[in-house]
Amino acid sequence: MIKSLSTATVRGPVGHTLRRFVVIQRQQLQIKNLSSNCSSTSRTAAIRNTTSTPNLMIFNFVSKSSLASNSQYRFSSNLSSLLNRELIEETETNPIEMPEELSKLKKSLSAKWAIVDGSATDSDGATIKMFKKEPTSNGSKVVLKFHCQDTVQEEGGLLDNIGGGDEEEEEEMSPPLHFEVHVSRAGKTMKLACISEDAQAIVEGVTIVPSDDSSSSSGGGEEDLYRGPILEDLPEDVRDEFDLYVKEECGVDEDVASFAAMYADYREQAEYVRWLKEVKKIVE
Repeated sequence: MIKSLSTATVRGPVGHTLRRFVVIQRQQLQIKNLSSNCSSTSRTAAIRNTTSTPNLMIFNFVSKSSLASNSQYRFSSNLSSLLNRELIEETETNPIEMPEELSKLKKSLSAKWAIVDGSATDSDGATIKMFKKEPTSNGSKVVLKFHCQDTVQEEGGLLDNIGGGDEEEEEEMSPPLHFEVHVSRAGKTMKLACISEDAQAIVEGVTIVPSDDSSSSSGGGEEDLYRGPILEDLPEDVRDEFDLYVKEECGVDEDVASFAAMYADYREQAEYVRWLKEVKKIVE
């Protein structure tokens, strides 16, 4: 029927539509014949040449998906080898051993503080908590808390090269560390946000929140509470008294501030090596 149909004498829009219809019918007939007579390989090649645009899009999508899958596999294999290289370098150049000075300081502080490492309990991860064994003069409980990645990375400046002989000593010092001191009493906890600078605890913010044992009965979370004033706006003598309170009443003296900064530096290195091992297990 299609072969006997002539469109040569039909002109204008109707003729154009009729000719287009005949072309489509012929293409469909070709596909049908190829599907019944050709092998799977030749059929695929023929359909790629004669099929419509949607089928070409499906073929291209499958091909690109296959290439993407192979490319991702090669990338994962390369990533595993690079992680292994980094792991070897870190364990050879930076052995995961607690420095002797830090070990002695930890032993000395253990007389007044119970030091709980998150990696030992598997409950707080890389968070370290220090519980003061003796309460304050009014019976408040004191807990010092910090994360090993809460260190402050200071950018070098022009003044770094000034000082001559002190340069080597400054390089050995641990970077400043953000930490919190929690003072709890009568169902309330005062959170003092601090930073260690030159073995001194400097208070940066003070917030009052419900204690852990009473937080479940409160209606909202800590984000709904008053966050305290900006300490820089307070008189200087008030700020100084907060620093003195943390040192004298809470027991966060030079040794405690130094230990927190040094221990965070040591734990961050250990956590990095463990992170490399865990990621390598997944991607290899």
